[in-house]
Amino acid sequence: MGKEKKILAMSIDPSRREVLKIIEIENSLDGILKAIGLDTSGTFEIAKSITTEGTYAKESEISSWDLYIDGESLLKEDPKECFMMTDKDGNQISQILFGKGLILGTDVDGESVSVDPNEMFKIAKVMAMTKDHPNWVKALEHRNELVASIARGF
Repeated sequence: MGKEKKILAMSIDPSRREVLKIIEIENSLDGILKAIGLDTSGTFEIAKSITTEGTYAKESEISSWDLYIDGESLLKEDPKECFMMTDKDGNQISQILFGKGLILGTDVDGESVSVDPNEMFKIAKVMAMTKDHPNWVKALEHRNELVASIARGF
């Protein structure tokens, strides 16, 4: 992890309808795990990496934003919420993801750095869905297809 002991991250918690809430976390593996609701035995994945190349942010220390998720979120029984990322125009740029998420900045050396929410909002948005959302059935069907493909070994 980076040189800073604490960094700013963007937390995604669709169950609380908190999308892109700014939080301060320890700049460590434990800090990431705790922020997405896992203990130290949990696993996470980087579900999406958004490069800043060719954007307004190319002069900043951030070379990309990485979206971390619970590595076992697809396998949880009876999911109650999900989210997906869209570009600023509303076009889907990530798969539908279940559980909590966390967005961190990454510098050119691959180290985690604080994310600037004002810059992030210029490129991407997050849409949360719960069981009462009109597209919930479609999201759940997508999840079930992914789980079936995992069970088959892709």
